[in-house]
Amino acid sequence: MRLMLGRNGGFDIGYATDVGSRGNQEDNLGFRQYEDGSVLAVLADGMGGHTGGEVASEMAIQWFGEYFPQTHGSIRARLEQTLRQTQQRLCLYAQEHPELQDMGSTLVAVFVQGQDLYWLSVGDSLLYRADGSGVVQLNATHTVAERFRRLWESGKISRAELDNVQEPHALTSALGPDKLQEIDCQQATLPTDAVLVLASDGLLSLNPVDINTLLDKQASAQILAERLLMATLAKRQQGQDNISLIVLKHPVLPVTQHRRRWPLILGATLLLGAATGMFYQWHQAEQRIAQERQERQEAEQRADKQRQALAEEKRQRMQAEQEAAASRTLAEKAARRADEAEQQRKAAKKRAEKAEHDKKRAEAAANAHAVPVAPAVPAAPVKNPPPPSAPAPVPTPKPRPPPAEPVQELDKRDIFPDAS
Repeated sequence: MRLMLGRNGGFDIGYATDVGSRGNQEDNLGFRQYEDGSVLAVLADGMGGHTGGEVASEMAIQWFGEYFPQTHGSIRARLEQTLRQTQQRLCLYAQEHPELQDMGSTLVAVFVQGQDLYWLSVGDSLLYRADGSGVVQLNATHTVAERFRRLWESGKISRAELDNVQEPHALTSALGPDKLQEIDCQQATLPTDAVLVLASDGLLSLNPVDINTLLDKQASAQILAERLLMATLAKRQQGQDNISLIVLKHPVLPVTQHRRRWPLILGATLLLGAATGMFYQWHQAEQRIAQERQERQEAEQRADKQRQALAEEKRQRMQAEQEAAASRTLAEKAARRADEAEQQRKAAKKRAEKAEHDKKRAEAAANAHAVPVAPAVPAAPVKNPPPPSAPAPVPTPKPRPPPAEPVQELDKRDIFPDAS
């Protein structure tokens, strides 16, 4: 669908492409100008392996260019119809070729008619507009990082969650089987002095400030395309992706008598543009410094919170250890008191048993030496007791005679001899 027209034949269009540091080129592009002066430009970045990405992007460009003239309705409706038909054709082709089931492609397409600009994009390919105010990206990219950025801007997630996004460059929408989830289709105005740049994500090696300084409005679209490509390659980014881009602008009018003062005006404009560019760069640098300072402060705050959490955890752990040690000490003291009480109980029991034993022995000894006493007989009452008299004298005991000699027992035969 490529058809390059001159600067005086409608829009000025230029393109450039390079494989970068990859093994093969998976980017494709095409553009076509129509008789009414309008132009359609399409760029696709394929994916799905060495063969799948190249096939997907090439077919997307071919079928998009074939289907668009056959559609009807508003331009935005025609762009969306063309995209749906291209998606169906890619899915059917993948079903017929199982080895290409994983193929897919991004796509960005623009249709310009006069100053009316319409675009449609799927994936992460880029659409820039450069004018006197600088370079802005017109289309929305469909990546994980962009989805989380929108969530952060709406206040649905925190900055920390945004900074910790996994696989930020992964696509959330693309052409291909089960891949088309989101479509960005809008319209805007293209001023006569503006420049459009359609590019694959390989151009991300350049930031908008770099792009703006390279887009000389007086240079042709082809020179601008080649200048952007060479500046990207000069960055020598490691793992540089395929680079493809289309530059589209209104044609530069030839110099006339009424425009002989343009060099002066152009010089003043360039000076103003240089001053504006310097101010813009300074402003951007200030914003980057402020953002970096804020991010550094947030990182320090997160680090402080982590340190405080660790210190609190350590304090709680030490407190728990102290409480456990105190509990063990109390338990040991209680155990010692219980042992002492048990020993005292056993000693008291032994003393009681000994006292009981001694008591029983004393009672047994007392019973063994006791003299039996006859029971007392009550005296008979005396009717007329004699008056008390002097106590009777106590007789002096007489001395007992010495014991007699033992009598020798005689034999009866000595006394009664005849008795035998």
